Amino acid sequence: MVDYVSIIIATISIVGTLITSVIAAWTSYHRDERQRIRDTDAIRSKYSDPLLLAAQDLQSKLGNFTRERGIASWITHESVDRREYMLLHTCFTLGQYLAWVHILRSEVQFLRFTTDRDNRVLTRILGQIRQALREDSGRTTYVPCVLFVGEQQAIGELMAKKDDNGHRVCMGYAEFYSRYNEDAGFRKWWGRFIDDLVLVAQGKVRGDVSAYPDQRLRKLQHLMIDLVRELDRKGLHYQEEHLTPVAGALSCPCFGCTRDAHPQAAGAGHKIDDSPNRSEPGHRV
Repeated sequence: MVDYVSIIIATISIVGTLITSVIAAWTSYHRDERQRIRDTDAIRSKYSDPLLLAAQDLQSKLGNFTRERGIASWITHESVDRREYMLLHTCFTLGQYLAWVHILRSEVQFLRFTTDRDNRVLTRILGQIRQALREDSGRTTYVPCVLFVGEQQAIGELMAKKDDNGHRVCMGYAEFYSRYNEDAGFRKWWGRFIDDLVLVAQGKVRGDVSAYPDQRLRKLQHLMIDLVRELDRKGLHYQEEHLTPVAGALSCPCFGCTRDAHPQAAGAGHKIDDSPNRSEPGHRV
């Protein structure tokens, strides 16, 4: 005779074990996910300030470079010292940004996989900046100031170092200047970019930007503004008048240029007066 009671008890026991296992697995997964998000947020908080400052410096430099009567005229100036400073400090601000991105990514390998909204937006902006630096690299008509993805990574690695306490930081401008002048291997990474800056500056001074367009630099300036605002949503560490976007670039992916469904209208949202009589807020060199 079949012992139905034993079968029922065994079935209930198996089902109970399965339910317990599922609940335990679900609890463990969500506990690990919450811990991962907390760890990511902690590292983001640790590096957001230096990345914010680097983005502020770079957007200011790019803005001053691409505006009329900006530092492009200094690069074509007869003074060798002034020309050298403008070129090298522009490279330094870019390298400083790439260094902090490299440090952040090496600390948080899983940043891009998190479902947290803050990190998804940050990852998207960083990806747009990386793409803006490398895009059009395969075109037959050369677009100035390109940095391939591998070059971006290499420069970030070279600019990063450990301080006396073992913390990863970016080298300062004095160290950058010395290394650029003394280390041919380090200097080589900047050669093409500096040559392109000179060509674009000469084109701007001659009024012939079409020959050496500055569209990439304009896109980068817009995206740096997006990054600053994302890292400091309350606006505690910047003044809005110091984040003035330059005239929009074609197909710019930044928030200001894409929030309108019509590209021409969206581009107009980032149009500014580049007239010589316009005073530039926050004109730092």
